[in-house]
Amino acid sequence: MRAPVTNTTLLQIPQLSYNESTWAVHGPISSDLTFWSASTDMQRAGFAAAVTGQVVGALHTYANQTYALDFNAPAIQCSAANDTVQAAAKEFFNFSYESGGQHLAFYSWVGGDVHDVQSQVNASSSSGTGTDSNWQSLDMVSTDAARIFILSTLDSNVDLDNMVTECVLHNATYSVDFAVQGGVPSAVVSQLTINEGLPALQSLGVSPNSEMGYNSTRFSYQSVMDVFGKLLVGYARAQSQVEGTEVYYSSFERTSVDWQDKIQMGADLETLFQNITLSLFSNSNLL
Repeated sequence: MRAPVTNTTLLQIPQLSYNESTWAVHGPISSDLTFWSASTDMQRAGFAAAVTGQVVGALHTYANQTYALDFNAPAIQCSAANDTVQAAAKEFFNFSYESGGQHLAFYSWVGGDVHDVQSQVNASSSSGTGTDSNWQSLDMVSTDAARIFILSTLDSNVDLDNMVTECVLHNATYSVDFAVQGGVPSAVVSQLTINEGLPALQSLGVSPNSEMGYNSTRFSYQSVMDVFGKLLVGYARAQSQVEGTEVYYSSFERTSVDWQDKIQMGADLETLFQNITLSLFSNSNLL
């Protein structure tokens, strides 16, 4: 019987590229470098993480290998929205029920695209829900940090004065332990340090074609936020005399977020965003 042989091999550890040409779609005109959408590769990796409820494994060379990696990447922090948003959401919720017999179970929108909730549109709306079909999935205008709002009444103990959770985009430093055991990869965040908030792209007042140019990392980070928005933005309602709950635009039900517990929901949303970010290591076009 041959004795086991041990050898040392130097490997190139995969790193996220933050290359806007593969992370984002520019357009709609080929000569226009403005942000248009997260790329197909981004969306596939992100939706896979959302549906499975776990990180899609990183690319690897051997069936058994481990390594630790520190890197900068986007992250979100979720907390209760401010009193102004909460009050507007309560008014909107009540109006929807009183005017059309609609119970809003879920409603998600991004900063700068209020869809009735933070405006007076609801005062003239016959339906009480967003009748405009053009829903943005990424906040393009907030000057401090890009954000997304989630109104949920799926919690059995819902507080109508505190229905809305706000998730804000930040730069972050990740320390992650990657491992492959028997061909099965895993990634565990050992430490996450939240850094500065990341303003929305248009709020920076810099044209992508200007002499200042554009920042590939900035575009790439916003692409992750766009994937997150594409999962959540939209609404679900139950209507009187109509059986079942109707869901419009949103894929929130496909996620592993615990919508029955408001506190856990915020933590799960942050974990979902982390899982989307780490799952990008599974696609060679993003490395």
